[in-house]
Amino acid sequence: MKLLPLLAFAGLSAAPLAVPAADPPEAALRQELRSCAAISAADARLACYDSVAQRHATPEKAVQQAKQEFGLPATDRVASLAIETIEAKVVGIGRSAAARPALALDNGQVWEVDAPEAPVELQQTVSIKRAAMSSFLLTTPRKRSYRARRIR
Repeated sequence: MKLLPLLAFAGLSAAPLAVPAADPPEAALRQELRSCAAISAADARLACYDSVAQRHATPEKAVQQAKQEFGLPATDRVASLAIETIEAKVVGIGRSAAARPALALDNGQVWEVDAPEAPVELQQTVSIKRAAMSSFLLTTPRKRSYRARRIR
């Protein structure tokens, strides 16, 4: 009797997994680059690459928006650009509601650090990067890393 559910599970687990198709803008970009590469005249090929770069360039405003939204949950973000790391100067040190050190940065963000005491001093520059499972690592000038969570 217990063999039947096991066989049913084994049959389901052997089913092929669906592989998502390539992102349409990325596929279009690849096709445009291939067509530019096929041009034999150097000047025309360079002009083609320049036009592709202008059409697919990330606007500065989108980059700034993504930096401001860095660390926010996905439901609170507007920008589609994913920033992996930011650097900012510490302009304030306090305590969060959970009694952990809270660092106010010069970009207006406030981050809670998983440490007993503040790992940095005022005016020091810290780096915050994405880590595994939607977490973030704050790295101090002394190259020590701490788990961090954006609270504002």
